[in-house]
Amino acid sequence: DENGVLKTASFNVPRFDHDPTTGESLGLLIEESGTNLFTYSENFDSWGTAYRTTISLNVAISPSGQLNASKFNVTTDTGYHARSFSITGGTYTVSIFAKAGEYDGIQITGSNTNQDHACFNLVNGTAYHSGTNVTNIKIQNYGNGWYRCSARLPLTNGNLFVAITDGTTTSWLPSFAGSSATDGIYIWGAQIEAGSFATSYIPTSGSTVTRDDDDAVIK
Repeated sequence: DENGVLKTASFNVPRFDHDPTTGESLGLLIEESGTNLFTYSENFDSWGTAYRTTISLNVAISPSGQLNASKFNVTTDTGYHARSFSITGGTYTVSIFAKAGEYDGIQITGSNTNQDHACFNLVNGTAYHSGTNVTNIKIQNYGNGWYRCSARLPLTNGNLFVAITDGTTTSWLPSFAGSSATDGIYIWGAQIEAGSFATSYIPTSGSTVTRDDDDAVIK
């Protein structure tokens, strides 16, 4: 992230890290290899089952500086409001960029127990609750109201849920009646990876994508 815009680099081009809040240069970015296992990291309509939610594509400026962020809307039905993604069961690090709309919160969770969820407030920028099975819960400010929310959690039966919340509840997949079918939050840039922490964002558009490890050589 540089000057509030998340940038990418071409193959064999060095990447320089910046503090997403201040823009301060953090030097050369050296990372291990990583794979984004989401086949559609920005088109959330291509995920699995929608639970009392709809997606409006390309309605907001994302951290990339482009008009490619989605609105994640509730419906007025009573129940939890979420989108699911299916993957081989295991423990993964999940991250997603999110911004408050009419609702203030987002939850990342598995579907096995009440101890597999992480809760984030998108107004005050806090990761305010997590179950006992969740580690490395983190929220990073990317400017313009955007936060990258991440957590490592077990997906024992292979089901991941991303849910809309009020930003205060600690309950697992909270149930409520949506206020309006156009109310929700903004989302972009989802990533799921096998490693123990979230690495830099890897866009996908139909298949998983692997970023090679970084090698720096002084000549």
